[in-house]
Amino acid sequence: MARTTFVTLCLIITGFLTFNTFAGEAYDNWEIACMIRSDKFDYVLPKAMRSNNIDMWIIIDKGRGTEPLFQDFGDATSNGNGILIFTDRGGDRIERAALYGQRNMLAKSGIYDIFGRPKDLKSFVAARNPKRIGINMTTAKELFPPIGRHLGDGLSHTDYINLKKALDEPYAS
Repeated sequence: MARTTFVTLCLIITGFLTFNTFAGEAYDNWEIACMIRSDKFDYVLPKAMRSNNIDMWIIIDKGRGTEPLFQDFGDATSNGNGILIFTDRGGDRIERAALYGQRNMLAKSGIYDIFGRPKDLKSFVAARNPKRIGINMTTAKELFPPIGRHLGDGLSHTDYINLKKALDEPYAS
């Protein structure tokens, strides 16, 4: 009986230590990924938006990893529906907003400035009054273009129609 209790206790302690090791490693990896995302947002995003004359970039995230760039925005986005908005308001930093129902991991990441709800989309956009809005949708006529349609085609037709309705004019066009 004592031997069985000892073996059981050893297995529990080993399991606990193993879980803590993997949990710690996962958290460390998540922190590193957040730092990399922050650097991309600080150094790559402003140049990309400005070279394409985009004042605002809206990403509709349907969850479950369906957005081709979801890992670039933060893995937490794969857990729920929401909207990410990047706005060039001048200066050297792009404003980063997450309009999500659940935002715990995104808030902890430290890479987003503003948090709101998806229903605030129209007022959020109107307050910033962008001249040109970018969305993740390709106009490639080929079924399999050389670069791959999947890299820039995160917006479904239904989401596109709903986004236009939600924004209304003058931003829908």
